[in-house]
Amino acid sequence: MLRRMKYEQKGKHTMTADNHLNRRDFLISLGQGAAVCIGGFFLINHWPDCPPALSNPIINASLPKLRKDIVSGSYQDMATIGYTTGDDEVLCAVNVIGRTILNKLDGQHTIEGIAEAVAVEFNIPEYEPLNAKIAYFVAQLGMIGFLCDPFYATIYFESETTHA
Repeated sequence: MLRRMKYEQKGKHTMTADNHLNRRDFLISLGQGAAVCIGGFFLINHWPDCPPALSNPIINASLPKLRKDIVSGSYQDMATIGYTTGDDEVLCAVNVIGRTILNKLDGQHTIEGIAEAVAVEFNIPEYEPLNAKIAYFVAQLGMIGFLCDPFYATIYFESETTHA
């Protein structure tokens, strides 16, 4: 049973039993080790449909930025962000790598710049899929309303094949 998380003034989240939310866990591997991943979960009343493409989708699309009304906090050992709209409450909790990404969503950093910062901070070899995986995470944040502007990404994952 999932319960709603309430925001307290100090940015901590506590569980209360007044509303059920849908939970979606995620783990996005960024490299070889199990600890090299973006991990966490989303809590949301209902999942929105993917927003329609804009007639001009290049509105700061390369510089993703969190909305101004986002409340930051912590839950257990995870960083959290959340917002409420009417009766809808949305929460995202992430591990330390996810926190680094969230801190860079200020409208000043490109996905490539965020990937470079993550690679340096966590000693991850930079490679092209790192950008795509971070873009995928940021696109999920945009889809459920955490970003100022929609964030669109076309992501291709190629499987590695061996030749005999």
